[in-house]
Amino acid sequence: MKNSIILAMSLVLGAGCVTDPLEDEALGDDALGDEAQEVTGHSGYVLQDTADATLDLGSASGRACYLSGVAGNITTWAFPTAGTSAGAGVRVTASGRWELYIDTLYTGQRVSAWARCITNATRTAPVTWTTGQAAVTLAPVAAGRYCFLTEVKTSRLGYSHGAFQSPGDSVTIVNDGTNWKLQGSVVGRAYASASCITVSQNLGEFFNYALTENTVAMEPSDGGAAVCFLTQLAGELDDGADWYQGLYVKHNAMYQYYDLLAKDNTGGRARCVK
Repeated sequence: MKNSIILAMSLVLGAGCVTDPLEDEALGDDALGDEAQEVTGHSGYVLQDTADATLDLGSASGRACYLSGVAGNITTWAFPTAGTSAGAGVRVTASGRWELYIDTLYTGQRVSAWARCITNATRTAPVTWTTGQAAVTLAPVAAGRYCFLTEVKTSRLGYSHGAFQSPGDSVTIVNDGTNWKLQGSVVGRAYASASCITVSQNLGEFFNYALTENTVAMEPSDGGAAVCFLTQLAGELDDGADWYQGLYVKHNAMYQYYDLLAKDNTGGRARCVK
């Protein structure tokens, strides 16, 4: 039975005014649902459920949304029927709205997905990489252009199981000097999608991988001028009893910093931009 308690909040950071008291509070095992924080044009959301679910993120006009975290069980095992999939992503609906979604292997498996949105009208069309493919081109390298993950999913389809059951499994965005590309190295079936935007400033890419738990400080949120998105997801995202086995960006309201958190043989990278 679907267990979803919606925790929705909208927080606005004005000049010298911070109003996000729940930002640093960990969601407990029974605190499912969605959470929203707005930071002068940038919005952050989390969707957690034990069944397939979606969350409306607002209009797609002049806005770009990307994954800022994925955790829980996003893989598929040998026993479900072929074609069963699991994962998370952001997409534009037919009605022109951004939507954050999660697909669970079956009801009862925990999946968490974080997303952030930025006011930006330069987004390129998303491109998808699948297990067995060479790196796919997202867009030519250009001044101020950077690319981020929009979707990570797994399926059996032609394989005995989905990917992300091994510490070495990963999907990642790379720059070969000519093009931005999306590539993967996985055992099992995986799909990943990404697109690119042009920004005024790159604040750097940050890496975290944890055997148990680890937090990496990234960049100041700078009054809402900065935002961070995933560029790589790696490891064992196969625990349907844990909301946080995975990688996600968290805004530390006390210190006005973005942190990158990883847990239990998972990790990857996130890039912060303005």
